[in-house]
Amino acid sequence: MEEIKQTFQVIKPGNSTDEQAQTFVNSFAAQNSTSSHADNLYFVLSIWAPPQERPQIAKQITQVFTKQYFTNSDRLSRQVRFSNSLKVVNSGIQELNEYYHKLDQRFHVEALIMTIEGASFLLTFSGDSRVFRKHGTTHSSLADTKHKPMKLNVFESVLTGKAKPEDTLILASARFSDRLPHSILLEYLESTEANAYDKFETKIKTLHNHQLGIISITISSATPRPTKEPIKDEVTHSKPSLLTQALHLFGQFFSRVAKGVKKYFGMLFQGKVFISIKKKLKRAWNNLFSKYINPNPMIALSAVMLTILIFTSIFGYFIWYNPHNQTLKQSYVLLEQNIQKAQSQISNNQKSEALQTLEKTRKSIETIPQKDQQSLNTLQTQAKKPTLSELLVTITQLEDKIQGITRISAQTVYTNPQSGANYSVVALLGDQLYAINQTTGDVTSSAKNASSAKTIGTSPLLKGTVSLAASANTSSLFALTPEAVFQIKLDGSITKQTSPSGWPSSVSISSYVQNIYLLSPTDNQIYRYSKTPSGFGTRNAYIKKPTPGLLSDSTSTSVNGTVFVAKRTGEVLLFDQGIQKQFQVSNKPADMQDISQLIYTETPDQLIVLNPLKKAFIIINLKETGGEYSKEIIVNNTSEITSFTYSSSDKNVYFTSENSLYKLTI
Repeated sequence: MEEIKQTFQVIKPGNSTDEQAQTFVNSFAAQNSTSSHADNLYFVLSIWAPPQERPQIAKQITQVFTKQYFTNSDRLSRQVRFSNSLKVVNSGIQELNEYYHKLDQRFHVEALIMTIEGASFLLTFSGDSRVFRKHGTTHSSLADTKHKPMKLNVFESVLTGKAKPEDTLILASARFSDRLPHSILLEYLESTEANAYDKFETKIKTLHNHQLGIISITISSATPRPTKEPIKDEVTHSKPSLLTQALHLFGQFFSRVAKGVKKYFGMLFQGKVFISIKKKLKRAWNNLFSKYINPNPMIALSAVMLTILIFTSIFGYFIWYNPHNQTLKQSYVLLEQNIQKAQSQISNNQKSEALQTLEKTRKSIETIPQKDQQSLNTLQTQAKKPTLSELLVTITQLEDKIQGITRISAQTVYTNPQSGANYSVVALLGDQLYAINQTTGDVTSSAKNASSAKTIGTSPLLKGTVSLAASANTSSLFALTPEAVFQIKLDGSITKQTSPSGWPSSVSISSYVQNIYLLSPTDNQIYRYSKTPSGFGTRNAYIKKPTPGLLSDSTSTSVNGTVFVAKRTGEVLLFDQGIQKQFQVSNKPADMQDISQLIYTETPDQLIVLNPLKKAFIIINLKETGGEYSKEIIVNNTSEITSFTYSSSDKNVYFTSENSLYKLTI
């Protein structure tokens, strides 16, 4: 049989803030009486909620799921128990979501839950959680960012699979989707060193403002277990007769009709009329059944079908006109009135009031119980009116209009057909675009209007590239990895650069004239290096007298003589000759957070910042007194955006996502 060896822990780098998600990992095991294997459950939970309440939420999710999963383990299959457990957890998460909405507090769960028995597994996940299967130096992804959480954090699907002996399954939390953690994880997955996990853990702990959870599960081969009969979801019987099926169908319809009649008349006559009707119907049916079933089953069958037809009509009547549905329809009218109110406020240039009205309407829709949403959608479809989902689309369109948001589809420049290709960075030098495939370390080049790219160089040392800068003065590119800086010349030659000062832990590289600038949140500093014939000279600290934590959570720089710094929180810092200047962005949009990159453009004088998760480019016009929000462009036809560059000649943004390069006009 297959045995499971597991190691799991939460990796906590320093300086984590309350705004970040808190990550929890756990596992449970129990012996299934119908199997010689232990049934193992694994949880990786990333929770955004008030800090003091996160541990209790994680505990509730794991305990509720585990209790439900191991219930009836001798009678129901793993697939059924796993799905049933998800339904219970989803219901609990929905209640928590409604609770925190009422308090106007942030609540969000991105989770990964896996069960393994022997070598077969079931898996569900939401958000940016990661699952990899590692075998030697090869690996494949079982879960990726294509699977986004649905409304109210409902899990999207259940995946099934079987691991091979000596496979290692790596379960990683949502924050591993960020560029730097992902590159370090990728390096670990491809390593064959005995201490690879220890080195991986050490590097992760140097990161700022992350709390990352990871579980490593190794499947070891042993003696195969005897084959057992699979657990049946239901007990199977011989095929029932047509009459039996009809009687069973009638029973189901009668039960549904009885509930509908009781619900309606119960409110009017305290159930007395219903009780009388129910008794008479049952008595009449029993007399009919006993009188006709033995001498002529076909008469009984006809009676059954006629009764079903009559009661279906009655049931439909009560479904449409029962008081609860009338209440739902009244709620729908209020939603329509609120949307009309917002449209009127927009016409009167009352933008902030309109946004408040739309947000209130959105929350009202999201807090309607799922069962009532389905009923209301059915009612509105029959009345040929918009469903709740269509109302939400209208709300989004109005919000976009107020906030200057445009949603468009980007044009594909080219796609790498190579299996597993994943572009992490892109830069523009002259009229050529250069991108690095973090899966292979290939450097590709293409014209801006090309439909394909060519590989000009490759190095396994470039697999972990986190940032790429183009240098027109040296006619080359400079790639930043967690360990070093590499120069990539246009002929494809790749050279590891040296400096007497070494290279600090950095997250971004920029080039200006013949200097490069490295952003190091760990050191709370930006370092400037000057190019020499043999590499780079001694580093110089650019920022003069940095205050503690000034660069915490910073992600990107752009240099044009002055230096702009983007922080994940959406804040933008400005430095001139190493001195911080006052800089504020007015009318900052809600999506200006989780920022991964910014670029300064000279014509026009503006900043472009990227929210990769929302796939949003935010344009900021530069003024003498700071920045002013101009517009936001959201891409609606790609996965998460990993990197971008800007061409002033055609005013296009070129960006990478998975194995493709795209462009759009700003």
